[in-house]
Amino acid sequence: MAFIKLFTKEPIGEEYPSALAYSLHIAVSMDGIDYKVLNQDFGMLFTKATVNSDNVIEEKGVTSPYMFKCNDNSYGFTAIRINPDSSIDESADGLLQYWNSKDLVKFYDKGMKTPQSIADETGVDIDSLLNNDTTTEFVYEIPDSDVEDMLKIWIPIHNTGIEYPDSVNITSVDELNDVKVKALYSDGSVHYKSVTWDLTELNKALSVGAGSDNSLGDSNTITVKGKVNRPVYKFPLAEGYADPVCFNYNNKWYFIATNDNTDDVGLFVREADNIEDLFAPDVKEYLILDRDEERQLIQTFWAPEFHIIGGDLYILFAVGPKDWGPQCHMMKLKKGGSIIDANSWEDPIKVCKKDGSYLCTNGITLDMTYVKAAGRSYLIWSERYKIGSPLDSGSMIYIAEIKENQPTRLISDPVLLTRPLYGWENQYGTINNEGPYALYTKDKLYVAYSGGSAGGYSYVVGFLSIPYDGNLLDVNEWNKDMIPSLTPHSVEGEYGPGHNSFYVDSNNDVWVAYHAKEKKGWAARCSAIRRVHFDKFGTPVLNMSAGRDLLPEFENVSVNVSM
Repeated sequence: MAFIKLFTKEPIGEEYPSALAYSLHIAVSMDGIDYKVLNQDFGMLFTKATVNSDNVIEEKGVTSPYMFKCNDNSYGFTAIRINPDSSIDESADGLLQYWNSKDLVKFYDKGMKTPQSIADETGVDIDSLLNNDTTTEFVYEIPDSDVEDMLKIWIPIHNTGIEYPDSVNITSVDELNDVKVKALYSDGSVHYKSVTWDLTELNKALSVGAGSDNSLGDSNTITVKGKVNRPVYKFPLAEGYADPVCFNYNNKWYFIATNDNTDDVGLFVREADNIEDLFAPDVKEYLILDRDEERQLIQTFWAPEFHIIGGDLYILFAVGPKDWGPQCHMMKLKKGGSIIDANSWEDPIKVCKKDGSYLCTNGITLDMTYVKAAGRSYLIWSERYKIGSPLDSGSMIYIAEIKENQPTRLISDPVLLTRPLYGWENQYGTINNEGPYALYTKDKLYVAYSGGSAGGYSYVVGFLSIPYDGNLLDVNEWNKDMIPSLTPHSVEGEYGPGHNSFYVDSNNDVWVAYHAKEKKGWAARCSAIRRVHFDKFGTPVLNMSAGRDLLPEFENVSVNVSM
């Protein structure tokens, strides 16, 4: 038998505040003595905050965890809801926070329920719920087989081996480039990696012994050595650049970001033939939009993104006038224009609602992105009211439909997708849902977004998702992951990772670009890039560090080649 331990932690200031500490953490032991903490010691089961009559979010946590087997063979988890000071939340008197999992891989927040309703739904003995006297820790015995996938997914996935053919028969040297290495991972997933082959000996043998049939002649076969390709980008990649975007357009690569080095004033673009050269020491930056008092483009040039909408290239970004208050704008590239030429861009236009009024007149809007699904186009953005006041709404993510030929004007009413109600979204006084960006997979649309403080230690990335045949304007058809996918615990030496984008390289690998900090406390926000892995269930994995992606002993390979 195995053992699952549920526990909460003691808050540690800004590093691990009550919003994180008072969630349920999970550890697993195969002997009841030595435990492996899951999810890199970051909380897994969170309760939602409440919203008071003034529309202000009030942080909540949990204590007194409990676990049980349900009558449908799934597992149930309960806890008592508490306030940030660890006192019992009297507004939840007579209720328990309830979560459920069918496989101990995916966990679902079922909300606040009475013990009787939980007992009726699950078959658990109600007395066990009422008489649970645990405080911060609970241990549950469970069959070994039930924790197998749990351990594979919630302990960081890592490379365990490679597979590739011992020998190949080719008709041309170019065919050798089609030989891939299959990297194997601890959860059962795989990733096919290209190889850079050293063709020196092969070409020498061909020049000496090849016959008219382009064979190796008497040599028959020759051993060719190669190095498995796995680009590794150092961190920090670009210091002082937040909200990074890498974008391919007309066979060139471009980089754009919020430029903290200029106090977030101006839009600057880099151009190169490949990703690596975008971050070369001598790379040139082009200022394509500067501060302009006449057009009221004064400050907060935030989160610029490239998007092709209806065949035209746009930059979506926020900018504000002299009186602080960023608002979402779009800027269109003129026909035949050059991305790096300021004169090739039309004037920025502020995004409007369907009635022609501005998107927001009593708050701020920012971090706008574009999504296309099932032939329809949408904008997703972050919106916030009464920021910095006791009535701060927190930043919220909205979606609305547009027409491609007029993308600066909505054709539907905005729909609220998410507010920062989980502890990782609402921590240490920072109540944030921002930075949405789409990731398209085989059967599902994901929207990554960030929670917590954009410049803080505990910034994180979570996911919303919806099937492609779902109604994107119906919030009930979206799934919101309770557990974030990228946290300060994910990769050593990267703190506050968030506000990401995605791009696809020439090998069809997906990459995530984001910003993070080199140290705890104050530090510059710096750009980072990492490959996105997909686990055995097809779920995107954002914490695949270079060290876990491929072990050093598998970097060099060789194959016997015949022609």
